[in-house]
Amino acid sequence: MKPATILFVFSLLLFANFSKAETPNTQLLQIQKLEQFQTNKHFAYGNASDSTLQEHILKNHINQSIESTRQAFIHLYQSNSQPSKQQLLHILSNGINQIDPNSLYTDDREQVATIFENFLDVIGLESSDGILNTWVYGKEITDLITKPRAQ
Repeated sequence: MKPATILFVFSLLLFANFSKAETPNTQLLQIQKLEQFQTNKHFAYGNASDSTLQEHILKNHINQSIESTRQAFIHLYQSNSQPSKQQLLHILSNGINQIDPNSLYTDDREQVATIFENFLDVIGLESSDGILNTWVYGKEITDLITKPRAQ
């Protein structure tokens, strides 16, 4: 083997090992991001001093649903280094569907959906594939929005 070829192969191996050492573990990075995603008081329902007991209970339920979703994502990343989009969307769907959208006004539903949309940013998905729109606006409205228009 020629010295130039040996040097080339050696440099490729060296570069491969160096880049492997420098690449952060995606699984651990996702877990860290999810751990930093603080859920305390994410959903603020009205003015705290004016809130009724029912509103307080609803706010706590929503925040608990957000927290359980966060924990489910963390658990998935701990048990599976490369979760599929389907697995991630399943957790998102389960989390938001713990909350009855009919118990909230539209602007409050949009606020909750925005919080769940933040999960998409953290886990690196660009879309909820209609999960969030369907939860906020209902299936009929979502179907009208996503239905291709006749020419």
